Amino acid sequence: MRLKRLLYIWLSFFFFLSSPVFAAGRPSLLIEAGTSNIFRDAPRPLALQLEYRSSLEYDWLQPMGGVWGDAKAAGFIYAGVYHDFAIGSHFIISPSVSVGLYRQGNGRYLGGPFEFQSGINLMYKLPDHDEIGVSLRHISNAHLYSHNPGTETLMGVYSYSF
Repeated sequence: MRLKRLLYIWLSFFFFLSSPVFAAGRPSLLIEAGTSNIFRDAPRPLALQLEYRSSLEYDWLQPMGGVWGDAKAAGFIYAGVYHDFAIGSHFIISPSVSVGLYRQGNGRYLGGPFEFQSGINLMYKLPDHDEIGVSLRHISNAHLYSHNPGTETLMGVYSYSF
């Protein structure tokens, strides 16, 4: 019950208390492929991720949501926020945070189903408004459960703007 209340407060703060305005950017779909457990002496299964990034802006944060899975049938569905910071005229760095539900499958046990994801993307703007880059993500439960090993994923990213 406490976790549910915290989730409602978090969602209210970011999505309902802020006034939406259209951002200058376009909505995009990120297609990502790479491997997880990159900082561990453990199997490194193939990982795939699809992420939708909205062009709506709430103050300076933009909503996103997605699904992640790996070759060991582990999965994560999430929603969160991100912000793009321009570095010169061609590069973008995008930190993000999200909350979601994790399914272990035959993959790494992360302590429980409710998990947090933090990440950072480094992207290069292509001439047609699309982007290409790399993503580093960390999924863990922030010690909500007694077991909190976490996992990191490194992926190549193609961002299709529409």
